[in-house]
Amino acid sequence: MSIRKNTLFTVPLFCVAAGLACYYLIVYGVGRFVVAAQPDGTLAADPGRELLLYGLVLAASLVIGQRLFRRMTKKEIVISATIIVVFRLLTLALDALLAPTDRLAMTFFYLSLPGEWHALVPMLLYRLTGSFGLSAVLGAFSPYLLVLFGRKQE
Repeated sequence: MSIRKNTLFTVPLFCVAAGLACYYLIVYGVGRFVVAAQPDGTLAADPGRELLLYGLVLAASLVIGQRLFRRMTKKEIVISATIIVVFRLLTLALDALLAPTDRLAMTFFYLSLPGEWHALVPMLLYRLTGSFGLSAVLGAFSPYLLVLFGRKQE
């Protein structure tokens, strides 16, 4: 069984499109509902609302992904998802090694946008482990969730 070459970049393209859409939806749309007034009058993000918002974003992304990836086999999705997972792991490693500031930090921010649609996974892992690095690395494997929607065989 071979994979179709036209499916190779399907998951990375989905991750980029979903990440950008989720980022702009949260920042310019519904993100203001996460902000709550503190007792001292300052404004801060409410952690419960933030998790709810990112949970809804992940659910919506998975529903769209289910519709997009049902024609692909599980093997094709795994190979396609591996491209974006390796990219995410490389950017995380470079970010940790270089400790970027200024323009390089903004570059790494833009390179991290494809992971915005599944940001709930590292958030929950951080709450469980307390380790930012571990939760970020484990969260980079989230695109493999899309394998659930593939066909078993051609």
